[in-house]
Amino acid sequence: MASVSIKGTKNGLLVTLGQGELPSLLAELEERLSGTASFFKGGQVALQVGQRQLSVQEIGHIKALLAQNEVALGTVISEAPGTRAAARHLGLET
Repeated sequence: MASVSIKGTKNGLLVTLGQGELPSLLAELEERLSGTASFFKGGQVALQVGQRQLSVQEIGHIKALLAQNEVALGTVISEAPGTRAAARHLGLET
């Protein structure tokens, strides 16, 4: 089963993508966001992906998914150099 964690921090929300295929994780994230849209509306998100390798397109897709729910992606936290480079390419903090 996919695993998405959403936690509040002093700087906004921390969304952690756990183990699983990216499409399943994104479907779970979308379901969680839409189910409590008013709670997350206007929030700033840090996305934690661990060692997961994400492309510019994949991060862009996540950013768009969050934006549809009026949530802004500000930071990508990753151990993968390629993912950090892709995030910086999109103007995101790493």
